[in-house]
Amino acid sequence: MAPLFFEDMSRETILALVYSAVTHAAVGCLIFLAKEIPIVEEKKTLITVVSLHQETRTVAHNLDPQPRSVRRQVSADVAANYIINSVDSIEGVSEQSVSNQDVDVGESDIESSLGGRPPATEAERYLAEVREQVSKKQIYPPQSKLFREQGTVRICLTLDRSGSIVKVEMIEASPFKRINEAALKAVTSVAQFRPFPDEVGFNTWKISLPIRFSLTQS
Repeated sequence: MAPLFFEDMSRETILALVYSAVTHAAVGCLIFLAKEIPIVEEKKTLITVVSLHQETRTVAHNLDPQPRSVRRQVSADVAANYIINSVDSIEGVSEQSVSNQDVDVGESDIESSLGGRPPATEAERYLAEVREQVSKKQIYPPQSKLFREQGTVRICLTLDRSGSIVKVEMIEASPFKRINEAALKAVTSVAQFRPFPDEVGFNTWKISLPIRFSLTQS
């Protein structure tokens, strides 16, 4: 019967029937795969989360007997909890690092801290000593005097707790190169400052001080 049935059909009709059967089979396979892929992806997600978050191992082992909707809900909850806990941990570490950094480094401006009054605390006395030691090393360049060059250079001096110089920066320069170089030399010529007093709680101190070169004061 089958051969007679196909004999009555044209070649184009037979090809159309074959094409239709193949198409339906392919669509059926795609639908089946589409239903299965989310489950595979969910299992991959759960494996990743469980490996990162030890507390969810027991929950993950009990997921297979449950319906797909329950598995999806539990996996979403586990992932959400892991992400929230991770973010909280990162924020805690960041806040702690910033807090430690703020305590470890101090900044002072000698001009604003002391002004024209005598020092009242151990920290202010230390700043006054730094200013005095730098002032003793300050030398007015002879050529600057000859050309009547004057100016103020602001230096940022970074010290560690032992009083050693860690860094010297010129944060505000004068218009004259010789004056600027003389200011830097005055600071770097101080071999060592004394250690920080006990009331100073930080280990690094950034001290800003102005160094003035004036013909009326020389």
